[in-house]
Parts: sequence; C-alpha cells; structure tokens
Amino acid sequence: MSNRPLLTASLLTLLTAALFTLVSVLASFLSEIAVSRETARSNILHSLQTGHFTDQIKLPLAKQEMPALSGNDCLILDMIALPYRSTWEEAVSPYLLTSRLQNLPGMREDEPWTCGVTRLSVQQNVTVEPDGLYHRNLHGYRTVMRLLLGVQDVHGMQVTIFAALLLVTVTMLAVSGHGWWRLRGTTEAARPAAYTAVSFTLLVFYGLPLYGWWPSYSLADIVTVGFLATAYLTPWHHLSAGRRTVMVALFGCLTAYFEFLTGGLLIGACMLAGIVAIEGRGDSGRRLVADTAQALCVFGAAAVLCFALKMALVAAIFGPQELAIFGDALGHRASGTILAELSPHLTERYRAIGLDPAIVDKSLLLRIAMMGVALLHASFVLAYGSTPMGAGLLLLSLAVIGLHLLLLIKGRKTDHRAGDYMLVASILILPVWYLAFINHSILHAIWMVRPLAWMVAVALALTALRLTDRAAARAAG
Repeated sequence: MSNRPLLTASLLTLLTAALFTLVSVLASFLSEIAVSRETARSNILHSLQTGHFTDQIKLPLAKQEMPALSGNDCLILDMIALPYRSTWEEAVSPYLLTSRLQNLPGMREDEPWTCGVTRLSVQQNVTVEPDGLYHRNLHGYRTVMRLLLGVQDVHGMQVTIFAALLLVTVTMLAVSGHGWWRLRGTTEAARPAAYTAVSFTLLVFYGLPLYGWWPSYSLADIVTVGFLATAYLTPWHHLSAGRRTVMVALFGCLTAYFEFLTGGLLIGACMLAGIVAIEGRGDSGRRLVADTAQALCVFGAAAVLCFALKMALVAAIFGPQELAIFGDALGHRASGTILAELSPHLTERYRAIGLDPAIVDKSLLLRIAMMGVALLHASFVLAYGSTPMGAGLLLLSLAVIGLHLLLLIKGRKTDHRAGDYMLVASILILPVWYLAFINHSILHAIWMVRPLAWMVAVALALTALRLTDRAAARAAG
C-alpha cells in the first residue's frame, strides 16, 4: 500500500501551519502599527469612565449576575494596554503582570484581578510595569481586539463581535433549515437536517447570552460556526483529498489562533468528527473510521504545529528557558495539586457536598468525581442560569443518545448505519479530553462545560436523522 497520500497530507498540514503562524505574527505586528497603544488605552479608559467595567449580565433563570467582562477579557486588554519593550517581541508574546502577589495600590476585592490591572494600567497617575511574558496562546484575540479598539471602546467592541457571532449562527441555521424544508420527504433531507440540529444547538444551548458578550470566547465561537457553515456549503465528497486536508488544517490553525484553553479545540474536534459522520453517512464503517482518524489527526497536528512554531520563535527571541516555563504551565493543566489553585469559595462549596480538595488530590477516582460535580454545577451557563435545567439537559441528551444507540443495535442494517454509529462515537472525545486535562476541567469548569453541548447536538441530530429517514420511507411508499 502506498504511503503517498499520508505523506501528502502531512506536508500540506505542515505547510498550512507554517504559513498560518507566519501570517499570524505579521498580523499582530501590523495591528500594533495600525492602532497605537495610546489609542487603545484611551478607548479602554472611556469604557472605564462610563462604568462598563462594573456592568453585569443577568441570565433569565439565574439568581446571581455575571460580570460584563470576564477575567480572560481583561487579561487580553492587559496585553494591549501594558507597556512593551519591542514591537516585534510583542507580536510573538506580550509582556504581562504575571505575579498576583504584587501589592498594587488601588486593587479591589470585588473585581477579577486581571480587570483590576486593566483599570490601573490605563489611569494616567498609576504605573503598572509588566514582569513576565505570556506564551500560552497565539494571541489572535489580541490582534482582533486591538484593531477594534482603534475605532470604538470596549463595549462597542463587544457589541460588534457578538453581532457578528449571532449573524453567522442565525444565517447558518436559516440556510440549513431551508435546505431541510426544501428537501423534506427525500433521502437528501438528512444532511441539512443534521446540520440544522447542530446549528440550533450552537445558537440556543451553547451559552451565547453570556459567552457571546465575552470576546475571549465569542471569537473562537465564530470560527466554530464558520467551519460548520463551510462544511455545509462545500460538501465533503465534492472536495479533493488535498483540499479537504487544507480545509481541516486551516480550521485547526484558526481554532488554535483563538484558543484560550477555554474549550475551542475540544468542541472543534467533536464537531469535526460529527461532520465526517454526517458527510459520509452512506460510506462503509472502515472508510468512516479512516476518514475520521485522518481528519482529527490533521486538525490536531495543525493546532499543535502552530503552537510549536510559535514556541520556536519564543525560544529564539526570549531564550530557551521560556520553553520550560511554558511546559510547566501546560503540565499543571493535566496533573499536580489543585488545592492551591481553588478559591476559598469553591473549596468550601466542594467540602459542603463531601469532596474535600485535600483528599481529592490524593485519589484519581475522587478527582474524577469532583470534575463531574464541577461540570454539572457549571451547566447553568447552557440553560440560561438554571443549574437543575442545565444538568437535566445534559443527562436527557445522554439518555436520548443511548436510546438511539439501542435502536441502531437492534434495528435492521441500512446504508447509513455506520455514519450514525460514528456520530454517536464523536461524543467519546469529550471524556478523553476531560481526563487528559482533568485539573483544568475542575478549576475552569465554568467554561469547560460548554463543549458538553455537543451531546445535545448529537441527540438532536440523531433524532432529526431518524425523522427524515422515516419521512423519506413513507414518501417512497
């Protein structure tokens, strides 16, 4: 068997990642030239003076309000507002105030620490000097937000990004829904039906009323929905193998570009596996497994290569010692103690339900249980502020998937059976990721719960597919 297709896919992935990394650094550099630090700081200061930094978001079913700016949003604003030593260095990795132990006058306990740094850094009578570098992402957020801050304040920037996200998502839902309606009663309706189910989930059950307002999440969401739309408008089997590889590799690069370790790569991998299953619904099981494995490998390799190439630049510019710092930060997401990282509030909450973090640190099984509790507790973001409804939504989705799996096992063999099995299998990516990055999933469950919405998407997609299959069978007589 020839290894030429594998070699071609590998070279295309490497080339795509290399070109993307080069373009991303150049874009960051040009954004610094296009929008001066003083202009960006002035627009940030305007939002501060109008009280936007203290605004709150009230989800319909929530008892408590959430801040209009997340800690990650302010972290990106810090990257833009704090002074930097070199424009080229800044284009690779920004300088930040990395030590929270610094005693900054004027810091308040009622605000995220990063937002306090933003507030102090843009005030003319306060000097905040960076003390370290931030290598943990490709800084696509910083480039886009800096460009927008050149023409509007922070609130205007949030409105612009949220509006773009809603426009893309609603348009995708309308287009796929129209395709489903137009083809109703035929076997061709299955494909748009499945895409409609996924689009509906991303619009309704992906926490957009909260995360849509937070740019550190919504920009990645635009990439996710954008790829879904691209896959729908350019059917998988209409593309050559090379074009599919480049498309998936570019998706991996763009996801990594806007990844803040907030679940973008996880939901992207799940959705990619689901798309392969939908597009190849009539293919054999062996081909589907091969296509899914290749797509996930290209997606993951492209994302990893972007980070690897970026860290090679970091080592060349700032010194090889930065690689060890980056490795330690990444390693802690997977292992090590979590007790020191938990806030007193979360520590007491876990102890109230019988999960003492000091004991959990010593047992993998208890740590898994703690992760499950943390994710279910955070599920309120998927259900407009209600934790019982959020947990119920996830458990119901899992039950629906289980029912469809049982029907697949006991039902008669059809041409699309393998595709439906692969669609079910796409949810297995979720536990693999959560176990690999268990510490991160516990400490940041508030945003790592969002990829669990993929279970809702799969449950709805399987239901839509079964309904369209039945309608087509009735129409055929």
